[in-house]
Amino acid sequence: MGAGAYPAHMRGSHGRVVGLGFFAALTLVACAGTRPATDATKLTSGLVDPCRGASFDADKADPRCLHHGVGEVTPGADALKVSLETPASVRSGYDAGLELEMRNVSLAPIALDVDDSCGTFEATASNDGAKSFETDCFGMCGRGPEPHVLRVTLEPGGVVRKHVKFYAVETRIVLDEHQECVERTTGGLPPGDYALRITLPWTDAVAEHPEVARPRVFEDTLHVTP
Repeated sequence: MGAGAYPAHMRGSHGRVVGLGFFAALTLVACAGTRPATDATKLTSGLVDPCRGASFDADKADPRCLHHGVGEVTPGADALKVSLETPASVRSGYDAGLELEMRNVSLAPIALDVDDSCGTFEATASNDGAKSFETDCFGMCGRGPEPHVLRVTLEPGGVVRKHVKFYAVETRIVLDEHQECVERTTGGLPPGDYALRITLPWTDAVAEHPEVARPRVFEDTLHVTP
């Protein structure tokens, strides 16, 4: 077979043109095998996780991130900074509009369970002359059937926001004449500065007794105006 000649099965009416076309096709196939992934491939392998990100509203959570049971993941106190979005100030008798920000201040993503059930994100205020809440009853908490644990992965610098309902009033839970616990509001909180405490959904070991855990609490000052 001479130079530039091709086997008969590769020759057509145009001789070498068929051979060159075949070679070009092989080249295209080889190049296609080395191209970067297409957009379709990226969508298939990189689906967005709704429960991982840098911003979450715990009061408007994606249902896919809500779970039953109790929170199991406790973030380190040094990794999660809790603060109020704005200084706590409220008119006596009104809703304080408290908005908590829980921010990942570490350099790595953290797993976070935000359990919004009875006993969590409850605020109280007190000073030497008044208290927002007192009770003669215990064991009144219960969990409903709906999922209430927000389970997310929070990116570094990411924030979970949560509204904390608090009215600047004096509330008492007492036993009525039927020996049943009832809640009664006796009036607005007198103007002044109060120690504000918000119970968070995590516990920490007591340094002196590591086997004992106590609720993590956010503390700040609440200013009540007339």
